[in-house]
Amino acid sequence: MWHLLHSGPGEFALKYALLDAWKSSDSLVEGVPDTLSRMETLPYSFGYAFSTDILRNWGLDGLDYIYDHRPISSEQIMHPTKAWEWRDFPVQVTVPETLPGGWKEISHDCAGEAGVAILFGCQLKSLRRGVQLASGWDGDRAALFEGADGKRMLVWASSWDSEEAAAQCAGACFKERQLVHDAVLTTDAGSGKGRARARTLRWQRPDGRHGLVLRKGKHLVMLETDLPEALQDAEAISAAITFTEPAEDTARAAMNGRFRRFNPFLSWQRDGDYRVTRSLAGILSRHDRNSVGAADTFLLGWLGESRRTASFNKWELGAGGLARHESEERRGATHTTLLPWGVLASYSAYRLPQLPDKTITRWSLVWGLGASSTLDGSDTRAVQILPFGLLLRSVSGPRQTSFHVIGTGFARKKSADNSVTTTRFRLLGLPLWTSKTK
Repeated sequence: MWHLLHSGPGEFALKYALLDAWKSSDSLVEGVPDTLSRMETLPYSFGYAFSTDILRNWGLDGLDYIYDHRPISSEQIMHPTKAWEWRDFPVQVTVPETLPGGWKEISHDCAGEAGVAILFGCQLKSLRRGVQLASGWDGDRAALFEGADGKRMLVWASSWDSEEAAAQCAGACFKERQLVHDAVLTTDAGSGKGRARARTLRWQRPDGRHGLVLRKGKHLVMLETDLPEALQDAEAISAAITFTEPAEDTARAAMNGRFRRFNPFLSWQRDGDYRVTRSLAGILSRHDRNSVGAADTFLLGWLGESRRTASFNKWELGAGGLARHESEERRGATHTTLLPWGVLASYSAYRLPQLPDKTITRWSLVWGLGASSTLDGSDTRAVQILPFGLLLRSVSGPRQTSFHVIGTGFARKKSADNSVTTTRFRLLGLPLWTSKTK
């Protein structure tokens, strides 16, 4: 059952359940806003999937590596490949502490892809839609400002992977205000051409607040205030906000030529100490290497795959359907199977965490129905041939010994204080004689 739970299908089912845990009503807490309670649940959902993917592929050495190369955004946790082989660094969005019109910052924050997904998902009453809208996130900054007369203004600036993603988010900003605050659209205007083209959506709420979202290419600036006249400075406020592309992208572009990186026959790319080499776009073979270890995949893993670090070794043949092996010295675990889930044969060895000098080992044929041998932590070995040892069953250890062939034989067992030894004889499974000696 342990192997089944941690098999590929078992892990897939567990990850699927946990990835949806933040959407469940069980994550809600009475008296706590949905956005806050779901935000507290989200790390458990995506964090589990993120960590187990690394653990299954690179072992504890891989977790050490990711600890030394920590994700810098929730986007990298939600999409693990963006934190590993080709890291997706967000655009640095800078909102100055003072804005035109005498506005001074009193607080600031960053929503991240996770925050955007939950905010839109909860407000639009569709968590799936929230995830879709947030998938193009590429950086953001939110800040609350106060004017000289005590009026306040919310500023949210964000960058997106594409103009289409920015346009969808702009529409969602107004839709959210419309559904939650009964906002009414007052302006829908566009100007310019190409990447510099801009579109402005402006709205008014019944409580007297006015807001707008200004989109220029892949950048959005949303303003909302209880001082409508302040929105006349929207262009100046937007111009004061800067969007800086990550320096890492420039460094990577210098060392990764487009032809070399996207060549369909043989491509190569490097991100820090992580290198990837592909042949036929990775279909024929793929080689990954970084400071923690290396991995090779052939025919997308259907032919074979191997991964290795200082203490971790894993290989598969036929996508694991023919043979599979995984061992890790740090955890004291070894598991080898022939045919899926060890249908033909399997071998396992696990060091007990509470007793590091003790190891449980087991090998079996046909899931133990043909034969099996188990050595437990107390140095007791049990051997069986045919189910339940119908042909042969043997047990040898410090406190017990037995040997039966077709249910015929003897069993000797000592009491817990070693003061009494009980011996039983059986014929074809039926007890014949029992004796006790001190």
